[in-house]
Amino acid sequence: MKTLFWKEWRENFKWALLAAGCVVGAMLYTLRPNPQQFDNYRNIWQSLCSPSFLLITTFGFPVVGAALGFLQILTELRRDQWAFLVHRPVTRNEIFWGKCIPGMLLYILATIVPLFLIGWWVSLPGSIPAPFNWGLVIPGVMDAVTGLTFYFAALWIGIQPGRWYGRRALPLIAACWGAVQTQDYAFHNALESSLPVLIAIFFSCEGAFVSLGKFRRMPWYGKAGNVLTLLLVLSMLWTWQGSIQQMIFPQKRYTYTEYSILKDGTLVKVTNVSTNRTSSIEKVTTLDGREIPPQDKLRYEWRDFLFGGNLNLRDYEPYHPYRSASQFFSYFENNDNGPASWYYLPKDRHFIAYDRISNQISGYMGPNGFAPENRAS
Repeated sequence: MKTLFWKEWRENFKWALLAAGCVVGAMLYTLRPNPQQFDNYRNIWQSLCSPSFLLITTFGFPVVGAALGFLQILTELRRDQWAFLVHRPVTRNEIFWGKCIPGMLLYILATIVPLFLIGWWVSLPGSIPAPFNWGLVIPGVMDAVTGLTFYFAALWIGIQPGRWYGRRALPLIAACWGAVQTQDYAFHNALESSLPVLIAIFFSCEGAFVSLGKFRRMPWYGKAGNVLTLLLVLSMLWTWQGSIQQMIFPQKRYTYTEYSILKDGTLVKVTNVSTNRTSSIEKVTTLDGREIPPQDKLRYEWRDFLFGGNLNLRDYEPYHPYRSASQFFSYFENNDNGPASWYYLPKDRHFIAYDRISNQISGYMGPNGFAPENRAS
């Protein structure tokens, strides 16, 4: 097994280094602050949670995982090298671990290590004009888990007999389903949905190695993984079927009422009509029930109301998606043209300003007023 381990390490180490270099280069490219590009400068404060950065982890990590898996297994199938390998004095289970252990280490070298290196660089003062929290690496780590799922899916596809558009396509479809689940709003939902996919594909992959893809010869955990993978694929198809059905047959219209404020300061009650496709304002009435027609228009639009003037009958606790930097600090977008970028840190309960030229902290704003960086406590 040690010989197989070092064989896999030597053959694929160069590909892992190449993937790590591409990942680091792409990440650094997304983190370059460019005041001349407005959209880039507005997103740079999110650093490891910016849309461009997460685009690399969402698609790049699965590509790296699948590529490493295919490189490890497809090269063994040429010129009947697999028959030579399985006739060596080692068990097929040892062959599996001799391949997946170096494969996982190389995958970590190509994805997790660059992610934390970039996180360390961003945490250094003067890197970007924004605060940093190590919780910003969580979305990237979740995408790395997804990439590991694609790695085992690639190994399973390579060893599994059959047609590419049939049984061998199941692990890839299930891995895509797991990747979609990591985009959930809440972290615990993303974790609970993506981990079963990884576990099912892992045990199915190991079972396929032990039995050379023959379902009847698989151990019980391999069969259980196959069944669970199939159920995940059916669940995904059922979800898509529901979405397509809603597109073809829209839901019935329903109405709901909320309070808002017109631009002239009048407090009104707004009745909305909505379906799964559209939403519109049906009527606007005062608190005593008198309907107010729109001025110079056939119907009301949301720009006729004060921005942010919607009123709720009760307060809700702030809830931010785990793939957003807003869960750690808030950025004031109305200060895009100023010399400094202002943020609010809820944990510390004060504002912080970053100079946009030097990327250094300019000072803090709290209950006692403004304090420069060298005087702030």
